[in-house]
Amino acid sequence: MKKILFILTLLFLGACSNETAQDSSLNTEEAQNGQTSEIHDDDEKNKDSILELKVEDFNTSTINFAMMMFREYLESLKQSASLSKKIKDYHINNIEVIEQRADGFKFSVNFDLKPFDWDQYIVAGNGVMDEESKWIKRKILFVDVEKEHLDDAVIYRIVSLGTGP
Repeated sequence: MKKILFILTLLFLGACSNETAQDSSLNTEEAQNGQTSEIHDDDEKNKDSILELKVEDFNTSTINFAMMMFREYLESLKQSASLSKKIKDYHINNIEVIEQRADGFKFSVNFDLKPFDWDQYIVAGNGVMDEESKWIKRKILFVDVEKEHLDDAVIYRIVSLGTGP
């Protein structure tokens, strides 16, 4: 039985595969069975990661796992206490795994997001701002995920998000 424990820790300051996923409707149901999510307060943050997942049974493709991780990250932004980071909605347009290593993987993601408060949201990096619809479209991030083996599980951590590889 799959058991996935999500431990969210938000930190905003801080060989190859060409797998690609189009559209956020990608089926990740098999990877989400039995998942639980938890958001930690600022004093509980893990300073080394943005998002941390403990996986006891990994039975999905890397591209589906990347999609699931990035969705969880965007969902956590909906809960942010900071109006400069909080979002109302998002749409993942495309994810591509650009590197696989024994200790993790890297992927790029193209997505749109709708800030919770258009006037307070801090836009960094890239994307096209549509003031009429209040969406920031075609944002691109490169995400680095590290993997650590434990006795009974594997920990996956998003250790960096940025506009360049």
